[in-house]
Amino acid sequence: MAIISTGTTFTGAGDTVTASKLNDIANSAEFDDPVDGVSLELDAGKIRIKDEGVTLAKLAPDAIPMGIKTWCLFDGSLLNTNAPLSGSGVASVTRLSTGDYQVNFSVAAPSSLYACFASSSADSFGRNYSTGARASTSNYARVTREDSDGDGDDDSRISFSAIW
Repeated sequence: MAIISTGTTFTGAGDTVTASKLNDIANSAEFDDPVDGVSLELDAGKIRIKDEGVTLAKLAPDAIPMGIKTWCLFDGSLLNTNAPLSGSGVASVTRLSTGDYQVNFSVAAPSSLYACFASSSADSFGRNYSTGARASTSNYARVTREDSDGDGDDDSRISFSAIW
């Protein structure tokens, strides 16, 4: 068991606790007994190494910084389900109908309560267009693009991002 004494400073003033900092502390601790490398838990002020160390996924959700988790640029004129042209955290984009898309996340959001945004060209051929996004489930968001008459319209370059 690794014992870190009471009063050990995890971070400096204004710092945040990160998986790397916790791993550094656990790795530099002095061990009284052999450790098998398969455990980490907090127990009455002591750290025990478990599950291959600390990762961001194992920290409390409040400890993980919020920010853009998924984003992509996709071609809305392609039929069916397609890979985005570029991006991160997006597995695919499905064109459900003209101007209606489902952006499928590669990793689910913690809940369906997140902010998302979409944009594309605002006008073309003398018509005005509107593009928007809405959170649907923790696994995907919906993006719509329509003209000034409310009719769905496809665009070859649509940007999407989600924050949680």
